[in-house]
Amino acid sequence: MERTILSYIEKLPVGYSVVWYRKKKYGVSRTDYNDGKSIKVYAEELGGTDFISLN
Repeated sequence: MERTILSYIEKLPVGYSVVWYRKKKYGVSRTDYNDGKSIKVYAEELGGTDFISLN
């Protein structure tokens, strides 16, 4: 079964959490809008300068 990026995003809890991605630790915030039809994700590398942002 192929996993999509959306399937990983949907597994993130709403609010703040800490995850590992490519051997780096990130603080991730997930916010849902429009009864879950729209999702915003923002992540910052903890102890680094990398970030990820998507809607």
